[in-house]
Amino acid sequence: MSNFPAGSYDAVCTGEVQYGTTSNGNDQIGLSLEVHGPEGFEAFFCTALLYFSPNAKQMSIAKLKACGWSGSGDIGPQIQGKPCRVGISYEEYKGEQKMKVNIYDRPPGIKFDKPMDEQQKSKFLASLAASAGGPTKPTNNGYPPGWDDPIGPPADAPPKGRLSLGGK
Repeated sequence: MSNFPAGSYDAVCTGEVQYGTTSNGNDQIGLSLEVHGPEGFEAFFCTALLYFSPNAKQMSIAKLKACGWSGSGDIGPQIQGKPCRVGISYEEYKGEQKMKVNIYDRPPGIKFDKPMDEQQKSKFLASLAASAGGPTKPTNNGYPPGWDDPIGPPADAPPKGRLSLGGK
């Protein structure tokens, strides 16, 4: 499948789940997915690997929930036939190009280490507005004035003389 382009795609969980342990002794799960790619590429089956080390456990749980797992009980039957979104990329592993399948978890997704409190947010938004020059009065269905002004002279303007560059 190395000719399948990297990118974000819709996928469907098949419900097939493999359970194992990594060489470091951490639990892992392999989820079978059917990935639907861009036009001209047939859908294909692949396995997304989820790791349950102390650092990766919460992220893997979020990915399982994005596939339709309730948070308890047998995973396979709960995710079978459920849609998800995946990222396909390629990286070198032990000297070979290997496909990497990343299941995107649902919002809230990203979380900042230091989120702003309401006071910080208010101060930031005031500073942002000042830097932007204040509000613009929207017209024309929300677009600012002049956004649709024609480029160049009006169609009925007289032609301008040509600039000579010294040639004939």
